[in-house]
Amino acid sequence: MNDIDEKNRHWLGRLTALRPAIGRGNTHGKAPHKPLLLLCLIDMAEAGTGLDGRTFVRTPSLVLRFRMYGSFVANRWPTKLDLRLPFFHLSSQNFWSAFTADMRPATSPDDCAVCELDRDFHALLADPDFRLKARLLLISRYFEPTEQAAFYESFGFSPPGFGPAVGETLVAEGLEAAKQKGRSANFR
Repeated sequence: MNDIDEKNRHWLGRLTALRPAIGRGNTHGKAPHKPLLLLCLIDMAEAGTGLDGRTFVRTPSLVLRFRMYGSFVANRWPTKLDLRLPFFHLSSQNFWSAFTADMRPATSPDDCAVCELDRDFHALLADPDFRLKARLLLISRYFEPTEQAAFYESFGFSPPGFGPAVGETLVAEGLEAAKQKGRSANFR
C-alpha cells in the first residue's frame, strides 16, 4: 500500500469519529455542526474558492453555505446553528489549528478567527476521489434519511443503494420535501 492510500484511509477514518454533541431540549440526535462545516470545506475545495492556501476564515460565503446546509437538519436541530463551534472544536481533532485574528492559538469559539488546515488533510481535499468518499461518508454517518436525500439532491447524485429499500423508512411526502430543499439549495 502506498503513502497516499494510507493517508486517504487515515483521514476517512477521522471523518467517522467526529464526536458530535448530543442534542437536548428541542433538538434530538447528534449535533450536525462538524459534518456540516466539513461538507462546506469540501465544496470550497472543489470550487477552488476560499481555500487558496491552508488557512481559511469565516467568510460570508462559508456562513451562507453552512446555513443553507443547516436548513436540511432544521427538523431535528431547530436551534440556530453556530458556525463558531465547529470552526474551533474541529481543531481539537487535529483537522486544523485554530488561531485568533492576530495568529495566537485560539482558546475558545469566541476568539477563533483563522484556521490552518493539517497539511495532509489539505492535500487530500484537492483529490476528487477523496472528496466524493468524504461526502458520502459524512452524509451517511451523521445525517438521517430525509436529510441524506436533501444532500444527495443538492449534490446532484444518488449513491448506490439509495432507493426503494431506504424508501421504506421515508414517507413519500418527506422524501419529496427533502429533495425540494436540495433543489432549492442547489439553485441558490
